[in-house]
Amino acid sequence: MNVAFRLDASVAIGSGHLMRCLALADALRDHGASVLFILRCDIEALQAEVITRGHACRLLPALATDWCEDAEQTAACLADFPRQQCFVIDHYQLDARWESRLRPLVERIMVIDDLADRAHDCDVLLDQNLNQDLQQRYLGLLPASCRQLLGPQFAMLRPEFVLQRKQLRPRDGQVERLAVFFGGTDPGAETLKVLTAIEALQASGKRLQCDVIVGAANPQRDAVQQMCRRNEQMQFYCQINNMAERMMAADLCVGAGGTALWERAVLGVPSLVVAIADNQVSATATMAEAGTLLYLGRSEDIDSVHVQRALGFALSNPWLLSSLSRRSLELVDGQGLARVAACVLGQ
Repeated sequence: MNVAFRLDASVAIGSGHLMRCLALADALRDHGASVLFILRCDIEALQAEVITRGHACRLLPALATDWCEDAEQTAACLADFPRQQCFVIDHYQLDARWESRLRPLVERIMVIDDLADRAHDCDVLLDQNLNQDLQQRYLGLLPASCRQLLGPQFAMLRPEFVLQRKQLRPRDGQVERLAVFFGGTDPGAETLKVLTAIEALQASGKRLQCDVIVGAANPQRDAVQQMCRRNEQMQFYCQINNMAERMMAADLCVGAGGTALWERAVLGVPSLVVAIADNQVSATATMAEAGTLLYLGRSEDIDSVHVQRALGFALSNPWLLSSLSRRSLELVDGQGLARVAACVLGQ
């Protein structure tokens, strides 16, 4: 089976689209599929990640002037490979017009979306987020025959998280170790805000060990590392391959929305979350209403003082953190990737 993916990744966009598609691509590869990635990506480490995992990769030229040019460039890439049985599109700027243009070149189209703000011409629609209007979100936006995979039961998590879930430990809400991670790029410098807040708490007498994790493309990587070097209670990690292990070791996480919501939830790690992109707001707020996390707000509205107060509140309420952990485990079972892969493979 041949499966192609179309997405983009950059410092501004982040690496979330790529990482969730890589999880699916790896699962399909393990079932014998040949995978092709077609993308715009200005981060060499992410380009290398695709190739290292054994997938074909074609980089598109500089940003297209419109969707028509993008469709032509993508079609040219597809023409260099055997016909694709499934074409997976994870891109907020592409819609039914683009998909209809590419449809004759592939057998099936699957769209990954979080926004429900545009029409799609697809056979399968995946939205793994928790939303209050889950069953109504895409009314009028999809073909009548489209199969919808909706909700956290389809959250695509890497196998390492599923394996770690089998080793769950009791969480009583007591916090000795924090984990801080704001995605592969962290364009809003949230990590530095959080570390400033943690230092203030430490200065007031709180003994907190902290694992600080950044991606190789983080523009503030050096500044974060310098902060960690002068604080013996902070451990700095860059572009790690054992994220699930680091999350499991934490008693409390501070991070972004997006795929990380499900990574923390499947391990029952209570978390404080900042939305670092508009598309993260709705799902994060709904998760907070469901009692699975504490939502601090949008990146632009949050500073280190806000984070310090929120952390102080969380640390003083272990019963709340314990409850967040239990509700998270109930929401995400870790089998979403297998369910999505089975759909793509026609099982």
